[in-house]
Amino acid sequence: MNEWVAQAGTARPAAGPRTAAAVSAIATFAAIASALVMLGSLMPWARLVQPGSSYGVLNSTIDGLAILDGRVALACGLVIAGAAAGLVMARSGGGQRAALVAILVASIAVGTIAVVDAIRAGERFPSFRVDQVARQISDTTGLPLDPIRARLASQVGGPVSVTLGAGMALVLAGTTLGATASIVALYRLGR
Repeated sequence: MNEWVAQAGTARPAAGPRTAAAVSAIATFAAIASALVMLGSLMPWARLVQPGSSYGVLNSTIDGLAILDGRVALACGLVIAGAAAGLVMARSGGGQRAALVAILVASIAVGTIAVVDAIRAGERFPSFRVDQVARQISDTTGLPLDPIRARLASQVGGPVSVTLGAGMALVLAGTTLGATASIVALYRLGR
């Protein structure tokens, strides 16, 4: 299935991921990237510990799916998986290019979300946990959410240790693999 291109009187293999082996390899990298992103979205993204308090409100593990960003990561992982399947089924360079662009865009989107969450972890995850506990109390007691949230925030003031979880690391690894594979393939396809 190797395409040949004549250039200045010589024949050479066509550049780009047009051979079945090249397409299969790129699709495999994309599938692995998708699996890493989806698995990472299901795993813990952060562990919160309030020093000096073994049973504090903030002491908890926050899973990826508990927050909107984790659910977006899961959706982007599904997009990457669908685009990897589309890459294998594409019959033309244009179809391959569209699948590769979808992999790249989804990888960049979820990678950006994970990087921002990692940078802002010290404020993002503790405030999420306060909101989560306040919502549980409000749902149980029927009291208004805002006063509960304000009271909790004032009571849990102080340093909170935030450790990023393995889920976020897997998401970042998957997005790096997906973006790299698609950029290399798009470059080769354009030659």
